[in-house]
Amino acid sequence: MSREEFLARLKKGYALQLEVGMRLLADGFIVKVHPYQEHKSDDYDILCKPTDGSKWREIEVKGNGKFFTGLDDFPYESIFVETVKRREKRDKPPEFYVISSYKTGEALCIHRSTEDDWSSIRTKDTQKNLYDDFLVCPKELAVSWETMIGQLRGIVR
Repeated sequence: MSREEFLARLKKGYALQLEVGMRLLADGFIVKVHPYQEHKSDDYDILCKPTDGSKWREIEVKGNGKFFTGLDDFPYESIFVETVKRREKRDKPPEFYVISSYKTGEALCIHRSTEDDWSSIRTKDTQKNLYDDFLVCPKELAVSWETMIGQLRGIVR
């Protein structure tokens, strides 16, 4: 991957983080997103909290190039969460991973409590053109955006 391709990929991912952050704002959350040039690989993409003053919650945003509008039409039985190496670098995973379709803007959300049910697979990262170990979550453990919002507010379990 050339430097230009790498930078374009970073910018696309950051734009997606901002979209998710704006969606959280629209749902009434206080949101922190790192400025583009200050975002480190071990930082969470987004911190958010309800306006009631409760604690900050960590969100990691992942873009997905597939067309889906929810769990029913997600085209695979499992969802890529992150690389094994990245997970091992973290003291704790973010509370939620938000997997957002670049094609539809819809999101599937995976809570860290499902981590025991994830598995690891070795496959080729087509964007980086190399093999890596990835953590994948069974799609039935993902929840909708609305359910995640309810869980972040403490309304839905």
